[in-house]
Amino acid sequence: MIQTEQKKAEATFLERARAIQDVDNNLEEKRMVTDLCFSEARENTDHWIDKIDGIVPDNPPGFLYRQAWEKRNRIVHFPTNRIQVGQ
Repeated sequence: MIQTEQKKAEATFLERARAIQDVDNNLEEKRMVTDLCFSEARENTDHWIDKIDGIVPDNPPGFLYRQAWEKRNRIVHFPTNRIQVGQ
């Protein structure tokens, strides 16, 4: 559902990084590109979360898998909705 958009965004970020990787000591330009990529990544993530919010998978993952991802999401403060699967 969002995989094509993710791949396109990732390719754009890598293209930008490659374009400045050999710039001699231009830290300001590198910082600007980095900030832009992270800003767009946050916007994309918000968009993708909105896009899939409330969709329950046809074959939901098992309990331990969900628990592992919930723990990872809490550690990195990733916004999630707790969908109660099977209820």
